[in-house]
Amino acid sequence: MKVILASQNAKKIKEIEQILRGVEVSSYTDWIDLVEICENGESFEQNAMIKAKEIANRLQLSEDYLVLADDSGLCVEALGGMPGVYSARYANLGVCDTNASDEANNLKLLESLDEVGVCESKAAFVCAIAVVGMIKGARVEQCFCGVLEGKVGHYELDNEAFGYDLLFIPDGHTQTLNHIAEKNSLSHRYLALKQFQAFVNQR
Repeated sequence: MKVILASQNAKKIKEIEQILRGVEVSSYTDWIDLVEICENGESFEQNAMIKAKEIANRLQLSEDYLVLADDSGLCVEALGGMPGVYSARYANLGVCDTNASDEANNLKLLESLDEVGVCESKAAFVCAIAVVGMIKGARVEQCFCGVLEGKVGHYELDNEAFGYDLLFIPDGHTQTLNHIAEKNSLSHRYLALKQFQAFVNQR
């Protein structure tokens, strides 16, 4: 079965392939031209499904395939759940509607914590994975959600880290997520992908 990711992010494709092991994942841009998708949902699940449906509807494949789209972010208790669905563009909120760099988003998060007078807060990484496509000739639309609980704070700034990983310490650990060797077996994306894998195996 073809698994087509609704993203061009090479890091994300590699991470998903490592988690699913043995499943070849390709970018949708290997099949069709780049698509601008308006992610205007109010939840991670809604945004993931918007992306998956948009790409699936544009593909003209006659064999079984699944378009896999994810929307993920960091929800910080002290910030009322922000940045949430705005995680990728947090530093640009109120300025423009484009994604900001990881470095800019991390600095914005630390500034936001300072503004509410805390240096550390409970937080959770959330990942929603939507899959849309065909399995054995039947239309599939399904969503899975993984949550990784922990805390965020002023820990370190490392430009090599992915997203907010360098500011997040998972529950039960003493290191930030970017320093945990087994990250791929405990991440929010891993938890959602394992649900997806179990779903496919039952078909």
